Amino acid sequence: MLFKGRRVATSTLLKLAYLILLATTILYVKSVLDVDSFKAKEKEPARPTKQVVAVTVALETHIDGVVTPYRITMTNTTSVLDLLAELRKTQGLYYEQDTYTYGTELVSVFGRSAPDGSSWVVLAGDQDITHTMATTYLADGATYRLTTRTAAQ
Repeated sequence: MLFKGRRVATSTLLKLAYLILLATTILYVKSVLDVDSFKAKEKEPARPTKQVVAVTVALETHIDGVVTPYRITMTNTTSVLDLLAELRKTQGLYYEQDTYTYGTELVSVFGRSAPDGSSWVVLAGDQDITHTMATTYLADGATYRLTTRTAAQ
């Protein structure tokens, strides 16, 4: 092969092309993997943290017209389900529960099942929070009621 009037071997040209390709590839890989081009950012918290404070709450059980009050001081990061468990442990509240994927149901309170057509519910005001007890947190001064309620209510 002739190159500017000189005869150059094909193998020499292939070696030269290979070296150019190799150098180009190395420069490309270095530019792609340039560490300085990646900027590290600190992840910001998704939501502000909740300050833990003591709350005093009450639970009233309404069984056959008899109201039994329970008072306890816990924290605002405690769920209503944890409240029931603590009252069971410290103040003698007895209940049985079933936990399902959609929430918790109370089966009996002090060994009494709910009458036919009704169920045991935990109320915060007039709102039924039975199925969301595990994710409902205590509010200071709140009174929760444990009573039976018919399905139509």
